[in-house]
Amino acid sequence: MDLPRELTNHLFHLAQTTTDSRSFGVIGAENGIPRACFSLNDAPEGSASQLMTQLQARGLAPFATFALADDLSAPPERPQPLSLPSLPHLVIGSRIKGVLEIDAYLEGPSGWSAIELRLPEV
Repeated sequence: MDLPRELTNHLFHLAQTTTDSRSFGVIGAENGIPRACFSLNDAPEGSASQLMTQLQARGLAPFATFALADDLSAPPERPQPLSLPSLPHLVIGSRIKGVLEIDAYLEGPSGWSAIELRLPEV
C-alpha cells in the first residue's frame, strides 16, 4: 500500500498534536490515490456520518481508516463508528522512546494481517 509522504507527515502531525489518544478517522482518495485525512475529532459533533459527508463533498472515496494508539504492540482495533472492514486500517503510535511509526493492516475472517506500507518519493 502506497501512502504519499505529505499525507504521512500530516498523520504524524495529528499524532503529535492530538490530545485524545483515541482519535481516529478516514483517509480519502481520488482515483485510488490517497489525498487527505479526516479526523473524527474535526467532524461537527464528532459524527462519523459527518466525517464521511466531508470526504464525499471533496470528491474523495474512503481509502483507509486510521487510529492513534498509545501502544503499537497491542493488536489493532477498528474504530466502531468507522467500521469499514474492507478498507486497510492504519495505526499511528510509538513503540520505543517516542519515535512515531505507522503500521498497516487488513481485517480478514481469521483476524488482522499486516500489510506493507510504502512511502514513495514524489
